[in-house]
Amino acid sequence: MKRNSFLIVILSLIGLMFTALLFLLTQKPQLLGLNKGTSTKKESAQVQAELVRAVLLPEIIEVSANQTFIVKLSYQNLKSALQASDLLLNFDTDLLEFVSVTSLNPAFINPRALVSDQGYLVLSFVEKDVQTEPVAEELMMADLTFRAVSSGKVTIEPILNNEANSSMVIVKGLTDNQLTNINSVSVVIK
Repeated sequence: MKRNSFLIVILSLIGLMFTALLFLLTQKPQLLGLNKGTSTKKESAQVQAELVRAVLLPEIIEVSANQTFIVKLSYQNLKSALQASDLLLNFDTDLLEFVSVTSLNPAFINPRALVSDQGYLVLSFVEKDVQTEPVAEELMMADLTFRAVSSGKVTIEPILNNEANSSMVIVKGLTDNQLTNINSVSVVIK
């Protein structure tokens, strides 16, 4: 019995060490002295991701309290098929409430939307059939429905280039890319 407990502890420690090493290799190669004099995977991915622009429209909205409104999400400058997307949007949850994703592009399935404990909205989209490759210069993704809770001014802002949380796109032929270009939406609630 003691021997089994000892093996479990040893295997757990090996698993933790492997996880830590994997994290360092993928997220912080400079700490291990790797990639000296060259750009990191993250830096080259950011350059590739700059080709893709997410757009939220309209950029300015005036609504009354308790009224719903739609923000249209699209991607521009696609040179290859968009396979998946994670967007993180920050807004004051005392003034706005996220309601739903509607009018989803038919090439995508299972939109996921959740408001995190930190007060930002996480939106995830995955391509239905990777083989179809819907390549277009502009891709209309979905309508995002919000409800104005009470009067005030609020901005729906993307979270970009944050080490812990970032908006990402996966484009066919490229690795995971941080999305580096998306606009904000200003909402005035009367």
